[in-house]
Amino acid sequence: MQSGSPAEPTSTNSTRNILLAQKLAETVGCAGDNSTVQDDPEDVIQCLKDVDSDTLIEASYRLDPLSQLDFVPQQGDKLLPVNPSSAIFEGSFRCRQLLIGVTKDEGSRMMTAANPEIFGLFGEKDTKITKTMGKDILRKMFGNLSESVIEHYLPDDVAEDEYDYVRYQVYTSLGDKAIFCPTVYYAEQSANKGCGVYYYAWVHRPSVSPWAPWMGSPHFSEVEFVFGQPLLNPIMYQEMEQELSWLMIKIWSNFVKTGKPARRWPFYSQENPNFILIGPGDIFGIIETAPHGDNCNFYRQFLEP
Repeated sequence: MQSGSPAEPTSTNSTRNILLAQKLAETVGCAGDNSTVQDDPEDVIQCLKDVDSDTLIEASYRLDPLSQLDFVPQQGDKLLPVNPSSAIFEGSFRCRQLLIGVTKDEGSRMMTAANPEIFGLFGEKDTKITKTMGKDILRKMFGNLSESVIEHYLPDDVAEDEYDYVRYQVYTSLGDKAIFCPTVYYAEQSANKGCGVYYYAWVHRPSVSPWAPWMGSPHFSEVEFVFGQPLLNPIMYQEMEQELSWLMIKIWSNFVKTGKPARRWPFYSQENPNFILIGPGDIFGIIETAPHGDNCNFYRQFLEP
């Protein structure tokens, strides 16, 4: 499971799905004032099935070019009868061997996508933000939680002009809430049920990355290595990146076949939060402290049911 888990409580939003489905159907001519997803679901869905997939993708993009989410899992039916976040924290789920992890800078893309006028979509503006600006961004992104988040990530001892640190803390707060900490919670609960959990953190910034260097190893940056892009297009990548891609393919494929990642890799649990750093030079470190432990303990009060 890469960069996310069902322990994130906003991952089920039926209202959002219905509104988005209606807008998408209207965009491609499958719905209108007299035909809606809710009132005529069979006709609208059949029409959508008949639309070319490329057309649907283009229409979805036009609805919100900067969106990082489209449709999300929807609870309350036979497929997903209960809230998955609640089920995880209650231990009401079936345990399996688990390979789960994150990228080092999960939130950097979230921050630029939500604030392109400040940073540029790809971080190309390299904007240095003050603590006051950082607080404003957090208030925009977190709503009712903002003051608690500000107190934790930008406390009084952070100076107004610690530009790089403020920017890092702002995007880290976003990544922690949406991705980093939900993966930690799911890993913990899986381990509590006796499931073997292997946790990793991806720490490499691809040499072909379109994202600004200050954004580090953002969300999704490991996927091209798992699917072998450096091996399929070696001229575009450094030699060590080709080796890294081969290593990741071996780890992922061996886990699928055997339930083990083909490397010496300690189990992860809340009591022993061992995880692996993955980057150039093979797997190069076993860390024995919880990933973003203080931050994830802070978010427990908001994310645990």
